[in-house]
Amino acid sequence: MEAQAVAEKVCRKCGQNKALSQFCKNPQGRLGRRSQCKDCDKSSFDTFNNRARCLASRGCMDPCGTPEGLRMLWDSQTSGSGHSSALSGLPLDLEDACIDHCHETGLIRGYISKRENSYLGFAEKLDQEIIWPVLPTFAYDYINNMPAQKFFRTL
Repeated sequence: MEAQAVAEKVCRKCGQNKALSQFCKNPQGRLGRRSQCKDCDKSSFDTFNNRARCLASRGCMDPCGTPEGLRMLWDSQTSGSGHSSALSGLPLDLEDACIDHCHETGLIRGYISKRENSYLGFAEKLDQEIIWPVLPTFAYDYINNMPAQKFFRTL
């Protein structure tokens, strides 16, 4: 007896059960499809488009600050339990994520939470002789090592 073909899949973002035709093809994906439906993919693309425009308006001159580059960076910051902050490693969802960049060089450092971004912005404005010695080691390493730049160099 033949196994019945799977014709539906649950979207990882909206949680709805949809026909496979509602998912873009992806050879590495489960059932050969992306994990998000086409509707959610479009809203994500709009999000990456808007973030790229926002970065450019704030003086970020990183050539990887395109919608495609930002999506690849977001996808690279994933672990078995989902996406995580490049700064702390804590779980992160796209709605709470900020694209952190260096204000001196304009280069992207990575996705971090809005709270972490506020913390870094505050720390960078203070006198470095006072604040830098008390920064947690992981924050100091993150600021100096710029994880996103290492990722983009591997492409």
